[in-house]
Amino acid sequence: MEESFEKHQDETIRRYVGSLNTPRPDQIDGMFESLLGLKKVSSRWRWFRMTPSRARKELDKLVTLRGSIAHRVSTAQAVLKKDVVRCDKFVTRLAIATHNAVNAYLGKAAGYPPWDDYTNRPSG
Repeated sequence: MEESFEKHQDETIRRYVGSLNTPRPDQIDGMFESLLGLKKVSSRWRWFRMTPSRARKELDKLVTLRGSIAHRVSTAQAVLKKDVVRCDKFVTRLAIATHNAVNAYLGKAAGYPPWDDYTNRPSG
Protein backbone atom coordinates (compact mmCIF):
# COMPACT_ATOMS: atom_id res chain seq x y z
CA MET A 1 0.00 0.00 0.00
CA GLU A 2 2.77 2.44 0.97
CA GLU A 3 4.68 1.67 -2.23
CA SER A 4 1.66 2.40 -4.43
CA PHE A 5 1.06 5.67 -2.56
CA GLU A 6 4.68 6.72 -3.10
CA LYS A 7 4.42 5.82 -6.79
CA HIS A 8 1.21 7.84 -7.11
CA GLN A 9 2.81 10.74 -5.24
CA ASP A 10 5.87 10.71 -7.52
CA GLU A 11 3.71 10.57 -10.66
CA THR A 12 1.52 13.41 -9.41
CA ILE A 13 4.51 15.62 -8.59
CA ARG A 14 6.09 14.90 -11.96
CA ARG A 15 2.83 15.55 -13.84
CA TYR A 16 1.66 18.72 -12.07
CA VAL A 17 4.41 20.38 -10.10
CA GLY A 18 7.13 19.94 -12.68
CA SER A 19 5.14 21.74 -15.37
CA LEU A 20 4.29 24.70 -13.14
CA ASN A 21 7.53 26.55 -13.81
CA THR A 22 5.28 28.41 -16.26
CA PRO A 23 1.94 28.45 -14.41
CA ARG A 24 -0.36 29.72 -17.12
CA PRO A 25 -4.07 29.95 -16.25
CA ASP A 26 -5.04 26.96 -18.41
CA GLN A 27 -2.43 24.78 -16.67
CA ILE A 28 -3.67 25.88 -13.26
CA ASP A 29 -7.29 25.24 -14.26
CA GLY A 30 -6.36 21.77 -15.54
CA MET A 31 -4.44 20.89 -12.41
CA PHE A 32 -7.26 21.86 -10.03
CA GLU A 33 -9.85 20.10 -12.17
CA SER A 34 -7.80 16.93 -12.41
CA LEU A 35 -6.74 16.79 -8.76
CA LEU A 36 -9.91 18.07 -7.04
CA GLY A 37 -12.64 18.15 -9.67
CA LEU A 38 -12.80 21.96 -9.32
CA LYS A 39 -13.48 23.28 -12.81
CA LYS A 40 -12.10 26.62 -14.00
CA VAL A 41 -10.65 27.87 -10.71
CA SER A 42 -9.47 30.93 -12.63
CA SER A 43 -13.10 32.00 -13.03
CA ARG A 44 -13.01 32.72 -9.30
CA TRP A 45 -10.02 35.08 -9.49
CA ARG A 46 -11.97 38.19 -8.62
CA TRP A 47 -11.26 40.99 -6.16
CA PHE A 48 -11.49 44.77 -5.94
CA ARG A 49 -11.06 46.16 -9.47
CA MET A 50 -9.98 42.78 -10.84
CA THR A 51 -12.09 40.54 -13.05
CA PRO A 52 -11.25 36.89 -13.72
CA SER A 53 -10.51 37.72 -17.36
CA ARG A 54 -8.09 40.49 -16.42
CA ALA A 55 -6.46 38.31 -13.74
CA ARG A 56 -5.82 35.60 -16.34
CA LYS A 57 -4.23 38.17 -18.69
CA GLU A 58 -2.12 39.62 -15.87
CA LEU A 59 -0.87 36.17 -14.90
CA ASP A 60 0.02 35.41 -18.52
CA LYS A 61 1.99 38.68 -18.72
CA LEU A 62 3.77 37.89 -15.46
CA VAL A 63 4.69 34.36 -16.58
CA THR A 64 5.97 35.73 -19.89
CA LEU A 65 8.08 38.33 -18.07
CA ARG A 66 9.42 35.67 -15.71
CA GLY A 67 10.38 33.54 -18.71
CA SER A 68 12.18 36.44 -20.36
CA ILE A 69 14.16 37.12 -17.22
CA ALA A 70 14.90 33.44 -16.51
CA HIS A 71 16.10 32.81 -20.05
CA ARG A 72 18.02 36.08 -20.25
CA VAL A 73 15.94 37.47 -23.07
CA SER A 74 15.78 41.23 -23.04
CA THR A 75 12.49 42.64 -21.82
CA ALA A 76 10.66 45.51 -23.51
CA GLN A 77 11.28 47.69 -20.48
CA ALA A 78 13.32 47.58 -17.31
CA VAL A 79 11.82 45.75 -14.34
CA LEU A 80 11.68 48.21 -11.47
CA LYS A 81 11.17 47.64 -7.76
CA LYS A 82 7.61 48.99 -8.05
CA ASP A 83 6.90 46.34 -10.72
CA VAL A 84 8.15 43.60 -8.41
CA VAL A 85 6.01 44.93 -5.54
CA ARG A 86 2.95 45.08 -7.83
CA CYS A 87 3.56 41.50 -8.98
CA ASP A 88 4.02 40.34 -5.38
CA LYS A 89 0.65 41.86 -4.43
CA PHE A 90 -0.97 40.32 -7.50
CA VAL A 91 0.34 36.82 -6.76
CA THR A 92 -0.74 37.13 -3.12
CA ARG A 93 -4.26 38.13 -4.19
CA LEU A 94 -4.34 35.31 -6.71
CA ALA A 95 -3.34 32.85 -3.98
CA ILE A 96 -6.07 34.18 -1.67
CA ALA A 97 -8.74 33.95 -4.38
CA THR A 98 -7.62 30.40 -5.24
CA HIS A 99 -7.54 29.39 -1.57
CA ASN A 100 -11.06 30.72 -1.05
CA ALA A 101 -12.34 28.95 -4.19
CA VAL A 102 -10.88 25.62 -3.04
CA ASN A 103 -12.24 26.19 0.47
CA ALA A 104 -15.76 26.85 -0.87
CA TYR A 105 -15.59 23.85 -3.21
CA LEU A 106 -14.42 21.46 -0.50
CA GLY A 107 -16.87 23.01 1.97
CA LYS A 108 -19.75 22.29 -0.38
CA ALA A 109 -18.63 18.67 -0.77
CA ALA A 110 -18.01 18.14 2.97
CA GLY A 111 -20.87 20.23 4.29
CA TYR A 112 -18.55 22.72 5.99
CA PRO A 113 -15.44 24.62 4.89
CA PRO A 114 -12.17 23.03 6.04
CA TRP A 115 -10.40 26.37 6.59
CA ASP A 116 -11.12 30.02 7.16
CA ASP A 117 -11.38 32.29 4.13
CA TYR A 118 -8.99 35.17 3.63
CA THR A 119 -9.93 38.64 2.45
CA ASN A 120 -8.36 40.49 -0.45
CA ARG A 121 -8.22 44.13 0.57
CA PRO A 122 -7.55 47.03 -1.77
CA SER A 123 -4.08 48.45 -1.32
CA GLY A 124 -3.33 52.10 -0.92
